[in-house]
Amino acid sequence: MNPAGSLPPLDFAGARILLVDDEPAIRRSFSLYLERLGASVTAAADAREAMALLEGAGGDFDVLISDITLPGESGISLLSTVRRRWPGLPVILITGSLAPGIGPESTGAVACLQKPFPLSLLARRVELALRARSRLPLR
Repeated sequence: MNPAGSLPPLDFAGARILLVDDEPAIRRSFSLYLERLGASVTAAADAREAMALLEGAGGDFDVLISDITLPGESGISLLSTVRRRWPGLPVILITGSLAPGIGPESTGAVACLQKPFPLSLLARRVELALRARSRLPLR
């Protein structure tokens, strides 16, 4: 039982998450955290690798988490491509510096998070994305 006002524990069992970040430490820490919550995480270092993974899986991921600043194609560009190819795939954008005017409303992302942020915040945004994707029941 949860104390009054606390959030229930998260369980992402069966959720497939594609994580895109060029920093190995970020990929590792985010992956480990989300896997402890039950998610299956596939990581990519850039947009090109992410697109190859998406195409190989027929877009069969439940959530895409992408850094905005990536080598080569940006996370914003990746999001735009994903929107055209897999319009139902929720995207969470993360960045070290959030530029003015970049947010869920302007990008179509479920959330935009500025690093550093607590992993628990990432988990709650993934929860919202999974609900949008109908992979978790509404509470």
